[in-house]
Amino acid sequence: MTSLFRAEVYEYRANPHGSVIHWHPPKQRAFCLAALTLLTLFALFVMRLPYTEKLSARGIVMPEQKPTRIVAPVQGSLQEVLVREGEEIDAGAIVLFYRPVAGPSIAPASELVSAT
Repeated sequence: MTSLFRAEVYEYRANPHGSVIHWHPPKQRAFCLAALTLLTLFALFVMRLPYTEKLSARGIVMPEQKPTRIVAPVQGSLQEVLVREGEEIDAGAIVLFYRPVAGPSIAPASELVSAT
């Protein structure tokens, strides 16, 4: 007895999409391999970096000799503070700016710092 359909019909019913070939171009494979290699090297580099832990502590800034009091020779308002608590500064460094009320008078640093 002969079949009602041709052999091609039975093949199509067994695999309706036909034979699928999944192929990537060689350039795409090389690019993916290079990207994966660079990503791995970057991850290894980041893992090897040293890290520091930031700690904070409360305290009082005390000079080596005796406590120092900073006073302004003229009345004014504080404009900007240039240092933060715990920061090390050099002698003669500017630590703040203020706006005098009486007028623009500039005093030398030796007049601004007086020991008590």
